[in-house]
Amino acid sequence: MTVLAIATAFDTDALSRLARSWIDGEAWPADVTSRLLIMVIGFAVIALLDVAIAWGLYRLFKHRRRRLALAMSGMRIIYAVLFLHALTHVAGALEITRSAPFDAGTLAVAMGGLERFERAWDIAFFFFSTHLILLGYLVYARTLVHRTLSVMLVIAGLGYLADSTIGLAMNKAPFVFAPFTFVGEMALMIWLLAVAARPGVAGDDRQHSARSAVRP
Repeated sequence: MTVLAIATAFDTDALSRLARSWIDGEAWPADVTSRLLIMVIGFAVIALLDVAIAWGLYRLFKHRRRRLALAMSGMRIIYAVLFLHALTHVAGALEITRSAPFDAGTLAVAMGGLERFERAWDIAFFFFSTHLILLGYLVYARTLVHRTLSVMLVIAGLGYLADSTIGLAMNKAPFVFAPFTFVGEMALMIWLLAVAARPGVAGDDRQHSARSAVRP
């Protein structure tokens, strides 16, 4: 889900480029308005999917360590809530592009909204990072597959944590880890699909099977 969110994100540099060529009184370019609208809708859907995934992961791991599974899922839900809150800044920028004339003042306000969104998203990533690290601990087991997946999830969590910390400390990070560490999330999705697709396993039996698979 995070990979999809990053792919959907609007590059604030695009608005910076507009700042160098704006004409007072012109309407906002249609591509800017449409891209912001896609961000608002896409991000809202992704945040709701994050909540659904958090609930599913809790059900999958609650039989192993209930409190830890609850904390792991809770971190992702908190991330989703903060993500939705951050999205209100994008919605504000969108409203400006639809109702205000395209000039230097409104451009600066819209850019400020997107910058606040990025900072709020960086804060939310602290919780998502914790979610991945806790999930990595829960996945850990004796088999090579589970140990590898566990390490990949922890590395992904640390990568997002580093990105969010750098993002809050600097206006523009010189390097980001997310394009490399997201592999752990992809591996998790493949593993979950494999567990769900096991023949003859359904409902509570699937949970029991998954619990047995990750038991040390």
